[in-house]
Amino acid sequence: MVIEKNKTALLLVNLGSPEKPSALSVAKFLHQFLSDKKVIHNNKILWRIILLFIIIPFRSFSVAKKYRQIWGKKSSVLTFFGKSCAKILNQDYNIPSFYSATYGKPSILHSIQDIIKNKNIKKIITLPMFPQYSTTTNEAVFDKIQKAMTKIDQPPTIKKIKDYHDHPLYIAAIREDINEYLKKNKNCQHLLLSYHSVPVSYNEKIYLSQIKTSTKLICQDLKIPYTCVFQSRFGRSQWIGPQINEYIIKLSEQGIKKIAIITPGFATDCLETLEEIKIQAKREFLKNGGIKCDYIAALNDSKNQLKLFKNIYETNS
Repeated sequence: MVIEKNKTALLLVNLGSPEKPSALSVAKFLHQFLSDKKVIHNNKILWRIILLFIIIPFRSFSVAKKYRQIWGKKSSVLTFFGKSCAKILNQDYNIPSFYSATYGKPSILHSIQDIIKNKNIKKIITLPMFPQYSTTTNEAVFDKIQKAMTKIDQPPTIKKIKDYHDHPLYIAAIREDINEYLKKNKNCQHLLLSYHSVPVSYNEKIYLSQIKTSTKLICQDLKIPYTCVFQSRFGRSQWIGPQINEYIIKLSEQGIKKIAIITPGFATDCLETLEEIKIQAKREFLKNGGIKCDYIAALNDSKNQLKLFKNIYETNS
């Protein structure tokens, strides 16, 4: 690609994942991820003891086992789709695009260094791949960006995209996937929209408000009942609910036998969608009397997702 003078680059950033589905790689990833003060608000000293002597030693093996169930051919599914989006935007849309991870590789600092090797690039649009704004995800990205800038001589201009929870192309893409599913599965009785939960103590008012808006726009004119639920609760503190693993049991007790689950807060499939939803939630629903539990895939590197990213790029260039 020949980059025009003063061209703007697009930096896609997702959470990241271990380099390999091994206990050692998972341990390294968990240490970096769960040491971030944007993610964990607990007492720093106490939390470090818990992390180093309880969580990492005991969870690394079980989490690695989960990763192995959904691992791609060369990388995690999350990394694959993030890189694929950047590659297609480069090749098919002539947009200088790069992929980075908040934790793990490629790091934000490394990606920015790659970008500015081309002296024609003077501006970087940073797009966290989290539609709804949260301090634990989007703000964590911006914190890494700020730290990276201190290590770069003559840093480029940074444009931060805080969220895209109500972007018409985002809403339309999710709605299209739901409608396509329902056309083929007319006997579906209930739709669950699952978002990543956060501790109640974090007081994530913006995040929860944007989830409410996204859900309302996505489900406008939906012909079947739907419920907004939450997933990925961790630890013993109180988290935002209803939790999906509890709600699907409630549905089965009400005589609901056929459901579908979509995860609008996840731009690409990952451990939380494929293992936690497609495998675990389905198993739990069927175990409690359900007959069918389908997972509607994330937007991943679909044309609708790329069309959305292209629009965000052009609007902010």
